[in-house]
Amino acid sequence: MNLDDLKQVKQDLADKMIVSPVTWVKVLDTAIESYGREWISVNDERKPAPGQVILVYTFSLKHGEDDEGNYRGHETEEVSMGEYRRTTANGTDYHFDCFTFPSGDVDSISHWMPLPKAPE
Repeated sequence: MNLDDLKQVKQDLADKMIVSPVTWVKVLDTAIESYGREWISVNDERKPAPGQVILVYTFSLKHGEDDEGNYRGHETEEVSMGEYRRTTANGTDYHFDCFTFPSGDVDSISHWMPLPKAPE
């Protein structure tokens, strides 16, 4: 079932249902709104357009020591904004970039997703 099919089912339900069409229409509105919105691995062949602002899922590991000199690693994961950009000015290679990487010793982006629609 594709997005157009979902929209048609929504319209059919709104036009023909006798019992609680509002409920079904809300459910289908949610499905249509979230259609295609899943986290996509950066290793997937699907990539955003170069320069497109996207959501990125980041991982950061900060190495350090506590007051007694024992190793202490602190992991963080967060969602931030970023883009898919050229690795070099004249190159044909691209990479994912985060606008606000947490300050860590090891930073990586594992997944991306298009931005949702702006509010009306």
